[in-house]
Amino acid sequence: MSTACSIRSFVACAVAVFAAAVHADVTIGVVLSETGPTSSLGILEKNGVQLAAATTKEKFRFVFLDDATDPAEATRAARRLVVDEKVDAIIGTTSTPAALAMMTVVAEGGTPTISQAPSNVLVAPVEGPRRWMFKTTTNDDHDEGVFAPFAAVMNVGQLPDDDAGKKGAAEFVRAYEARHGAGTANIFSAGAWDAVKLLDAAVPAVAKSLAPGTPEFRAALRTALENLKNVAGARGVYNTSASDHTGLDANALRVGRYAQGRWLLEK
Repeated sequence: MSTACSIRSFVACAVAVFAAAVHADVTIGVVLSETGPTSSLGILEKNGVQLAAATTKEKFRFVFLDDATDPAEATRAARRLVVDEKVDAIIGTTSTPAALAMMTVVAEGGTPTISQAPSNVLVAPVEGPRRWMFKTTTNDDHDEGVFAPFAAVMNVGQLPDDDAGKKGAAEFVRAYEARHGAGTANIFSAGAWDAVKLLDAAVPAVAKSLAPGTPEFRAALRTALENLKNVAGARGVYNTSASDHTGLDANALRVGRYAQGRWLLEK
């Protein structure tokens, strides 16, 4: 075999190996409270992740862990995902204390994390370890002045067709109720569904040139997550930035009331 052929063969192999690495599955760790005091929420959140996983455009591998609503267990789970599994991102966890406990670990590992806990303290201000934290719940201050905050998924059929949040909410409600039954759609599963949708929207730009499982991929994914525009989710339309790791505003909530066993939109 000539030297030229050998070089061509080597280059072809190198290109093939690089292409395979770049197109490898993206691994997502999921830490939720499937047992313990907040398990009623964690189970619903797991439903949302599993449902969304079947709809993604990108190839994801999910690793699920239960933190038992225990901050110490959440820390151990996060460390296992970061160190042993070398996940590219994490979804979780359910409660604010457990999510705060995970924050240092995910920041040290440079692993972007989308929390399901509601507190602003997880994402604001966006500095230090909070640079690696995102969430799919509205902020505490979004509820100010809103009596009985009403999210689109709570009764999507009542929303006018021109409501910006209706399309994403309706997609989720149809999929969720097809699997779990009429009237089962809820904001907790919706937030977890949205976490997967945000990752699915952020990954393509990163996967073009970087291989999953590397620090460079995780860093670029964090940057992509904070530059999402008009991503239609179940809980609202997300527009993130370097100073806003929630991406939702007060427009994601409407005024509602609970009557006759369901949420009704106040018009």
